[in-house]
Amino acid sequence: MEFEKFTLSKNYLRNNNQFLLYFDFELRDITGHNRKTFDDCQSLLYFLQNNLGKQIFLTLTQTPDFCEENNKLVINLRLYQEFCKKIGQNGKNRTQAFLAQKIKRYSENEKKEIIANSTEEEIIGRIKNFTKEQRSVFIGKLKEIEGIELFQDNFENVSNEDFMRAFSSFLDDPLKQKLITSNYSQIQIGILEEYKRFLENNLDKGETFIQNWIDGKIDNDGNQNELTEEKRKKIKKSRCLIFGLEFISHKREGLVSSKRFDILTKISQGKNDYVLIELKSPYSDIFETITKENANEGKSVEYSLSDDTSRAIPQISEYRNLLEDATDVEWQNLGLKKGKISKSLIIIGTKKEDPVWLRHFLNLRRNLSSTIEILTYTDLIQKLETTISNLKENL
Repeated sequence: MEFEKFTLSKNYLRNNNQFLLYFDFELRDITGHNRKTFDDCQSLLYFLQNNLGKQIFLTLTQTPDFCEENNKLVINLRLYQEFCKKIGQNGKNRTQAFLAQKIKRYSENEKKEIIANSTEEEIIGRIKNFTKEQRSVFIGKLKEIEGIELFQDNFENVSNEDFMRAFSSFLDDPLKQKLITSNYSQIQIGILEEYKRFLENNLDKGETFIQNWIDGKIDNDGNQNELTEEKRKKIKKSRCLIFGLEFISHKREGLVSSKRFDILTKISQGKNDYVLIELKSPYSDIFETITKENANEGKSVEYSLSDDTSRAIPQISEYRNLLEDATDVEWQNLGLKKGKISKSLIIIGTKKEDPVWLRHFLNLRRNLSSTIEILTYTDLIQKLETTISNLKENL
């Protein structure tokens, strides 16, 4: 690594400690201004605060992702910022997450240390605020960890008080904290797998049923949930992960000009770019078909858009126009800053294996506006499968 090229540096003060970031390029060429802060800078500084002795060198050319030499971490700034936009959440730990995705460069002991040191405090705080559903998945995973003994009876019926009483024993036990921390990625994967199973098992349900599940009104088995408003908000935020880990700050059923959209979500933390999502039924047909016999004693099938699809396209276009024309005050009422609707997603129906149907579906997607995309619930399930697979391989 040509460290002599890192001729520029910026000094940052955090908690009365000074930290340096080194650059082999002019930072203002990237940010467009002379300030020393930039997107996802804070996470880099948080990493240095918790990894004293390490140094961070930012480059655009010397490494395609990152590398380390003698406690000197060289990070490709563009790739790092692209990664941060994708994961969206847990801002201060983004640097750890970026390093962890390439963790094969580290030994197993280093891998455990990085994961444990970067997330332990945050994980413990989150566990204490789990919903009943998340707690059930969490306890089930805990029981699989050798050395952890917790709830000998049916853990699904454990009360909040019993859970916290039993969990409190972990807070003062560093060894058990390490065990929990090192296995937490598997717990996250377990939650996504639960959500995937829910979608697979409910492709015959209507859009209200799916919306009630997203809103935490029903559990993964379709039974009514009795939750506080605070817990319902948490589970709603978690279940919106079915649309993609790249989306953040989901807003459900926002009202603009007396019209109520289904979901509005941000693409990244730093910019006010949004994706609008319209939910239709999993069992809705995307096309209506008419089968006719032809002169050759064969059959031909005519395809046209179904009523549900025909309504959804102008509907989401209207919501988009209303949001883009909305005032700053109206956006403020949604709890968001006014921005641009970069994409509109209609989620409807399921894919059919018929090659003719698939060809018409692809043609429909190609012929839509560049800002409108149609996805099926089959696509959502496949997207979750890919996410889970990537997490298992890289965490």
